[in-house]
Order: sequence, then C-alpha cells, then structure tokens
Amino acid sequence: MTDDLHFACDCGAVAVRIALPAPVDGECVVCHCSDCRDFVRLCGKADRMAGPLGGLALFNFRGSRLEIVQGRERMASLHMTDKPVLRWFASCCQTPLFNSFANNRVPFLDICIPAIRNPEALGSLRAGERHLFTKSATGDASGMPKTSLLGLILRTTPRLLKEILSGQRRCNPLFDAATHAPIAVPRRVSPEERAALP
Repeated sequence: MTDDLHFACDCGAVAVRIALPAPVDGECVVCHCSDCRDFVRLCGKADRMAGPLGGLALFNFRGSRLEIVQGRERMASLHMTDKPVLRWFASCCQTPLFNSFANNRVPFLDICIPAIRNPEALGSLRAGERHLFTKSATGDASGMPKTSLLGLILRTTPRLLKEILSGQRRCNPLFDAATHAPIAVPRRVSPEERAALP
C-alpha cells in the first residue's frame, strides 16, 4: 500500500500531507484516556472526533514524513497535564491534529485520524486497530481488541530509533531542527479549565 495521507483543519486554513512508504511502518490505535478525550472536548470537537466510547482514533507514525502544505503559522500546541505529551491543533478553528512528545528528542507522532481527508489510504491498518486505556472508556469496552501502553511503546521503538539514528527526526516540521523545540510555544491547561469542560 502506497499513498499520501491528506488532512486539514475544519476550515481548511491548515493543510498537511504525509507520504506513506510501502509497507507502512505505523499502526492505528484508539486511545480512551481522559487526556485525549478532554483535548477534543476543549477544542469543541468531541461530537465529530470522539468515538462512541469516547476514544480518539490515532495513526502512530513518523514525524519526518510530515509536510505542512499551508498554515504553519496557525499551528498551536498545549499540555493537558504536566506530562510531556504535547497536543497540536489548528488555532484558526480549534481542530485537533497531532499528539507528540514535548520536544523532538523523542520523535513519536500520533495523527488524529478524524482530521484525515482520505482515511481509506490507511487500508487494512484501520481493520487491525487496537484500543488503549479501555478502563477509561465511557462505556463497555470489554469486547474491543486491546493493547497495553507497554506494548505500544515496544512496537513504536523501532520507528523512534529509525528517526533518531538516521537524523530524520530533525525533518519534523513541528519542531525546530537545531533546538528540538516546538514551533508553537505550548500553553498548559489548568485543572480548573478541565473541570469546567462541558
């Protein structure tokens, strides 16, 4: 399977593409953690982006394949907690786009599948997607295919090493190539702001 993934924010001001290799060394997961769920709620996109049990579908892939076609200046980022996970969204219309590490020294990238315009390009990867943090699901997730965080980390590690050892992690346009710092200074969401979410 080879194709390009095309995705954009809801208003179209931010457009991004990813060139997929063959075979694709990435995987699809649905994360049910409260941070992912609150992220899409904070952006006002829960109705469109959260699944029936509150999960957010993600494509775990390599940031060096990312190309921001337009709207780089509209990229924004935030931390839901004091943990080093960084959430990326389009400031123009608040569309969630990515999860990453706080800097590019750990070059993982989760792409929010609901923002992808041609998800059929992921093919069989969607059929094999597994669910993460199902104890935090908003309903009965007992029948869903599951993965553990450790399992996901172990499967992601070869991709991370490939990015680090090849130097390709510096090609991720969400981070400065020299300093590894994010291109958009993140803000931290307060506990009070989260508590007030509808």
